[in-house]
Amino acid sequence: MKTILTILVVIGALAGCSSASVDDSTTGINEAAFTSVKLEKSRVEVFLNQTNTKSTIVDECLIESVQFRITYDNPTLPAGTKVSLHAGESHGDQDYIGDGMGYTPYEAHYWTRIRDVAMTPISGSWSVETSARPNGRMFQDWSSAFGEWRSEIYGATLQFVFRLELPDGTVFWDNRLRQDYWVNGNGPACPGGSTSGFVSVATWGPF
Repeated sequence: MKTILTILVVIGALAGCSSASVDDSTTGINEAAFTSVKLEKSRVEVFLNQTNTKSTIVDECLIESVQFRITYDNPTLPAGTKVSLHAGESHGDQDYIGDGMGYTPYEAHYWTRIRDVAMTPISGSWSVETSARPNGRMFQDWSSAFGEWRSEIYGATLQFVFRLELPDGTVFWDNRLRQDYWVNGNGPACPGGSTSGFVSVATWGPF
């Protein structure tokens, strides 16, 4: 009986050592990842390329195209890190009721048309381009004699965060300390709303 008990104790001790070895290894990898990556070292910059034109039918500005270029830089990220953009847009809902009735109230919505886009690594930074759509609403102009309905154009608005995947599979989300990143395109002023290629419109960090 003593021999059997001794064998069981030895087996239990060996199993405990094996289990502790696996746990310590995993913990070490996670701790190393968390201590080596500093999200407060991140720097984000957004560039805008937008084309506006004046309508030939009515005297108002039209936004023809909106393109954003977003760059992400963090010197603490190891080589081989994958960065992707998780983005959405602002969007407005408004329905036409009918002649003599006009339109329903304008309702703004955020984080619509959501997409995930892989960013391209370039010399220690990551970059991606994505398009966005402008917004618009109809409103009743009571300064006119009959309260005519007129249109108002808003510039495109982009909301976004970043997904970072380290070479060991660890995933981080950079969401600007839970505030998300927001950027607006130019408003409808013509011709000043157009840009000559990409121009910087917003930056964040290092924090």
